[in-house]
Amino acid sequence: MGTKERIIEAALEEFTEHGYHGAKIRNICSKAKINIAAVNYHFSGKEALYRHVIEYVFQLADPIDEALKISSPELEPEKFLKTMIQYFVKNTSAESPLHRYRFRMMIREMINPSPFFFEILEKQIKPRFMKIRQTIRKIVSEGCSEKEIDSIGILTIAQCIFLFNRPVIDTLTGESNFTQKNSEMIAGKIFNNIKADKKSGRKK
Repeated sequence: MGTKERIIEAALEEFTEHGYHGAKIRNICSKAKINIAAVNYHFSGKEALYRHVIEYVFQLADPIDEALKISSPELEPEKFLKTMIQYFVKNTSAESPLHRYRFRMMIREMINPSPFFFEILEKQIKPRFMKIRQTIRKIVSEGCSEKEIDSIGILTIAQCIFLFNRPVIDTLTGESNFTQKNSEMIAGKIFNNIKADKKSGRKK
């Protein structure tokens, strides 16, 4: 593994563990077994390195990418959304790169935003939300208002994100690895909540 790759790997761990503000370049250097000059040479500092790491984690295939391989949100919106939720739940595994890096970094961004938070939001997160929102619009009742569609989309994502907090869920349920053991049931419940609006939606 080359120097640049070692820096990225070490930075992934450091930024995931401590966030942008808490991460230390010296820790990254120690993990990568390089000096600060190497970081400055390849990335010109902490800001550029963080941007590169963010771009890297969003290149990882996510639930939307996986769902697109199986179905079309335009032609089969229900199948697409259900598949996406199923992949989302499965990715709560601690071994999943999405769990280890992207979602933990995004949760840290929401709690303690970096200077690039709104850039990340507009470039990486909002387009994914809009894809989910457009799919929900095709599924629910025509009587649902645009605000209701936004609410359904936000609540769907919120439910999925909460599932990444495995220690809390395991403590609440008293069952180790609860989400993974019950992934299909959980995904079905989230999807059925959306389908319920297909029948009950009304103009407000």
